[in-house]
Amino acid sequence: MTPYTFCSNLIIDWLLTDIKAGRIANTEGTAFILERGHENNAEAELNFYNVRKLHKLESILQSISFIPKEECRAIQMADLFAFYSRRHGVEMEAAPPDQKQRIQRTPGTMLNIITETVRHRAFVATDFGPSAAGSRFFGGDGDS
Repeated sequence: MTPYTFCSNLIIDWLLTDIKAGRIANTEGTAFILERGHENNAEAELNFYNVRKLHKLESILQSISFIPKEECRAIQMADLFAFYSRRHGVEMEAAPPDQKQRIQRTPGTMLNIITETVRHRAFVATDFGPSAAGSRFFGGDGDS
């Protein structure tokens, strides 16, 4: 599994188990729209349908589709957020140890503007191997 597909699994899990969004997603169902053209889209789509079937989530995970970035403001915003997040991450990695916490707490003007009123998770996936401590959907524990 590529990191791209691993992250798509993580997003599905968060969406279905989140205290606020999970209630809506599990009641009304959800559809995923991803940017067309990514080299791992086919794997992510196959994985989406495998997870849906394995966990009997057909009525909840309704569809996955791919569209050009120019046709979706949410994808454009995600790219903007990724651009500034990546810059912040590079700055943190390059900083001397005594500066890392200060930089972590002050991500910069643009990230502050983008995220100040947007509910978001401050988690970055950096380890893409199997884990015994996974979610109830994707951790392999069989309890779904």
